[in-house]
Amino acid sequence: MDEYQATIVRIVDADTAIVQISLGFRLYQEMPLRLFGINAPEIRGPSRPAGLAAKAFVESVLPVGATVRVRTYKDAKEKYGRYLADVYYGDGVLLTYLNQELVEKGLAIPYLESK
Repeated sequence: MDEYQATIVRIVDADTAIVQISLGFRLYQEMPLRLFGINAPEIRGPSRPAGLAAKAFVESVLPVGATVRVRTYKDAKEKYGRYLADVYYGDGVLLTYLNQELVEKGLAIPYLESK
């Protein structure tokens, strides 16, 4: 696993975010991340109300510009090319594991992707 500091650029839905990852040496790369191990309701189709509620929660805890810690799985991408990641946020001393929080709040369900 690799760990990076990143800044939220955009929340696509509750389990997908666009982030700007700090690679060190003042190098940054913008990339899409898929939260590993969970599946949130879609924001289109019949699950739209639940999907929008889950997305709104993520946007409330991770507004644009928020700093997060990202743990990626070495070279692991899912079928749409997004890197699989665990996302942590907080004040630096006590971090909240977003993937788990979404499941605990009933906004997502556990889902095992292949790495």
